[in-house]
Amino acid sequence: MKKLTCIIITIIFMFALSGCNISDVDETTEFDPHTTWNYSDYCKPMLDEVIRCLDEGDSETLKSMFSEYVTENHDLDVEIRNAISVYDGKSVTCENYVCGSMACNVKNGYYSKRNVEISYDTVSMDSGEEYSIVVRICLVNDEHPERIGLIGIDIRDNNYEYDLEHTNNRIARIGTYY
Repeated sequence: MKKLTCIIITIIFMFALSGCNISDVDETTEFDPHTTWNYSDYCKPMLDEVIRCLDEGDSETLKSMFSEYVTENHDLDVEIRNAISVYDGKSVTCENYVCGSMACNVKNGYYSKRNVEISYDTVSMDSGEEYSIVVRICLVNDEHPERIGLIGIDIRDNNYEYDLEHTNNRIARIGTYY
């Protein structure tokens, strides 16, 4: 009886372990912002591209990343030019990657609206300056698809004291907050 119980428990345990899956996406599945909860791997390359554009003064590529809505409602040429002018030097290291949701509407695992904020809290420059680069992205918006894309970039000077609204340390904003 003990052997039979042990065998049954072992079989149940094996089935339980084989059914576990930590990831909601396998490598062959394309990223779908409507259903995928883990968007960090999708968004990080966009943050890295923003930093590359700032480093190289590539305003055209940076402008092309913004949503249609932001492009139509902001003078991106001026905002990007101002941001590049205060961005002192080229990045040497980017550390403390942070990724989080800003706003979303979700029902039964389906996102109809999803804005995220990603950042490097410490971007060390060859000039000795240190910034935080914060990027806001609309991944999906079923009601307003023209808002999908990059919606805002903040460049923050890490030499200032932290404040909750990030107003005393923000040296440049491109686009909008939401």
